[in-house]
Amino acid sequence: MSMAEMAGEPVDGESGREEGGRPQEPASPRRATVRRWAVRAAVELAVEAGQMAVDAWAPQWSGAAWALGKAVRLAVHRRKRRDRRPRG
Repeated sequence: MSMAEMAGEPVDGESGREEGGRPQEPASPRRATVRRWAVRAAVELAVEAGQMAVDAWAPQWSGAAWALGKAVRLAVHRRKRRDRRPRG
């Protein structure tokens, strides 16, 4: 018995996603919109939580925390644009 079989991992080219028998379908526009809003909300909450933590524990670094939060927002925005499929 191989290590993969002992660990319960798929072998011989099988993957867990293919077991359903359905081919991969592109996400519906509604699902993509919901995912985009969920990611945006998660990023905003994480940035706000980080800024609040810095304000509470090291107020002298609040300016740096604001700049770092802005950089995170911009990086996420650029990543989303890069990952987007071209139309057509």
